Formats: sequence, C-alpha cells, structure tokens
Amino acid sequence: MNRTDSSLPSHISLVDLARHLDLSVGTVSRALNGHSKVRNATRQRVLLAAREIGYVPNPLARGLSSGKSGLVGVLFSHFNNLISGVFLIRLLKLLEAHGKRALIKVANPITEESHDIIRHFTLMRVEGVLVIGPSLEQCHQTLEPLAGRQIPFSLLNLGGPASLHLSVQYDRSLVNEKLVLHLMEQGHQRLALIGFDPKAFSFQARLEGIARAYKARRLDADRYVDQYSLPREKQETTFAYGSRMAARLLECGSLATACIAANDELALGAIQRFHAAGIRVPDEMSVAGFDNLSFSSYATPGITSIDLDVDRALELTFNMLIRQMEDPDGPPPASVTLEPTLILRESTGPARRTKGLRERRDG
Repeated sequence: MNRTDSSLPSHISLVDLARHLDLSVGTVSRALNGHSKVRNATRQRVLLAAREIGYVPNPLARGLSSGKSGLVGVLFSHFNNLISGVFLIRLLKLLEAHGKRALIKVANPITEESHDIIRHFTLMRVEGVLVIGPSLEQCHQTLEPLAGRQIPFSLLNLGGPASLHLSVQYDRSLVNEKLVLHLMEQGHQRLALIGFDPKAFSFQARLEGIARAYKARRLDADRYVDQYSLPREKQETTFAYGSRMAARLLECGSLATACIAANDELALGAIQRFHAAGIRVPDEMSVAGFDNLSFSSYATPGITSIDLDVDRALELTFNMLIRQMEDPDGPPPASVTLEPTLILRESTGPARRTKGLRERRDG
C-alpha cells in the first residue's frame, strides 16, 4: 500500500482513504481525530495508511465539521517597514506553536477597506482576530463590526490611550523621556527629530516624553527641538528617506548636536549621510533610532535604540485572544502597557562639537 498505487487519484480525499481501507468515512474520520470509541488497532491502521498514501486533512473541511477553523485573522494597519516583518515572522511562529494558522490582511491606512476585511474574516470562519498597529480612531472603525459579530479580538501596538480594553500597548512617552534625559546628561540640549508624524498618536506620545525631559531641566522643548520631515518619494526606501532628511538637516545648518530618528532604518540612513558629509557620529552628531532591529548592533557605529520586546508583546496579545476564544462568557482581559527598553550603543556620546552645522558646512 503506497502512493504509487495506480488506483489512487492524484489528490487523496477522506473518501479515497476510507475506500482504500474498506472502512466507513465516519470511522476513518474518528480515527484521524483521536476519537475514544475507535479501537487503537484501527486508529493505527488508519494513521499508517494516511502516511503511506499521502493523505493530508483539509483544515477548512475539518473546521466546518468541528465548528473550529483553526484560523486567526491578522489585520496590520500598515506594513511599510522592517519592524512589521519582525512582528509577522514572530507571530506566525507563535500561531504555529498553538496549532493555529493566520489569515493575513493589510489595510494601510485602516479605512472602509477594513470593513471588507472583517467580512472576509467572517466568511472564512476565523476563530478570532489580532489587530496590529491601529490608531484609536482607526480602532473603533475596525472593531465595531467584530464586536457586532461576537468575534474575539485583541490589539497590539495600539496608537491610543491605555484605557481601551483588550489591548497591549507600549509606553513610548516614558522611554523617550529617558532617552532625552540620557542625551542631556551627555551635554546635549539641541535636538533634531527626523521622520516624526505629528498626526500619529504614537509619535505624539514620544513628543510628550521629550517635552517632559526638557521640563525636568527647566527648558522649553519648542526652543531646543527641531523637527524635520519631508514628503516620501514613490518607492523610496526608508534608509534613503532617512538619508534625505539628514541632508535637509545639514542644508538648514541645524545647531542640533543629537538626532532622534523615528526608527532604526531612518537612523542608519541619516548616519550614512552624516558620514558622507564628513560629520562624525557620535563625535559631532549623536544619532538614536527606535525598534532595536537586528542590524542596529552591527552597524558602524552601533545604533542607540529602543527595544519593543516583540516576543513578550505578541505572547500577551495572543494569550488575551485565546482567553476570549476559550471562555467567551468570561470577563474581558484588562489592557496591558509595556515599557520599551532603552538600548545604549556607540552612536550616542558626549556633545563635543563646537560649531553649528551651518558653520561646519560653510567652513
């Protein structure tokens, strides 16, 4: 009995397997699913035959009969940088470890399209939905149809206040306050921010932390902090975008001695542009990023960054979802706020520069 048997079709179904064994479809199905009323000898015979002839269970068909599809809908609000890929890879491994599969969709930004995605999730009989990266306003637009269909959901990296339940979030404000206080201890007062989106709640929270750090030193952040942002060119990589914004900073003759980038990709692009212009990092310009991507520790110099503990965040978010799936009538899990970790590397150091960038450029 093997897969080369010419009497077997190219695609082996449950009916084919049952016919091959001269057993009923119900008996074979119960044997494959570990039913207690199936004799062990019969179960072993079915399992052996399934392996030998290459039978692979249809998970969707199994979901229809069991009422559980094994599918988890995953909705990314955006997927335009490397950290999104890190989240996706770790999430797929986590789902696989729990016997679940992902149905992945991206709505960038989340708009009416998200309603179509939720409808698709419903048609595919997902057991729950993970939403990664929405703002508070986007969140309401997305979750209302989920709640109406009584589909369990949980949220990660929510760009909104921590009071919203069923979410795992990051305290971006506190860790950015710590970063700026560290830079101030190194003698930096004037900062340049590149790639910050003032409309995004996540960046607003980072700006709040930066402002608190200046207030703690009795300084006005509006006076000492400059923001640089340019329209993103079509198909422009994040690295190139960071380089272009660093070039803009140089053109403006900024007096900043330290630069904080929205993420590590922008930071690396900025460092490369500073090096090309003869600006030494960190001797003449300190640079910090965000996300603590793997290349940050291998860059020259190593990039000071902020680590998001992706595995911990995903585990909490997934456990929050599983709890609802297993106990739909139980109390909803409380939201969780994680504090990212400041990772200090060689790209930040003491403020040693004596000339502003305008003087350095012209001199």
